[in-house]
Amino acid sequence: MKEAMNTLRRVGLLTLLVLVLIFPVLLSPNNVVTEIGIYTLIFAMGATGWNIFSGYTGYISVGHTVYFGVGAYTMALTCQNWNIPGGFLPLYVNIKLSPLDKGPEQALHLLS
Repeated sequence: MKEAMNTLRRVGLLTLLVLVLIFPVLLSPNNVVTEIGIYTLIFAMGATGWNIFSGYTGYISVGHTVYFGVGAYTMALTCQNWNIPGGFLPLYVNIKLSPLDKGPEQALHLLS
């Protein structure tokens, strides 16, 4: 039963992905319908993001965003003060060093 539900979920998600990707191509002659569909998808993404942001209780949880902000701010200051040009190298270094705030055991595990 559980495997059947997983298979049904995968098929449903793949069907939805195909519809989302093909939607603008099928309705491209009619720009109004395409625009309404795109705005609908944008609002659906916004609703999903709000659900992740506030959850079922409606309380706003911003604790996890501190880690994103500290990482971005540290990377920006490091690149600016050490004259490192932007690109993927500073991002890679920041991703590899980010587990250091989680404790020595997990940091050693994730850095290897």
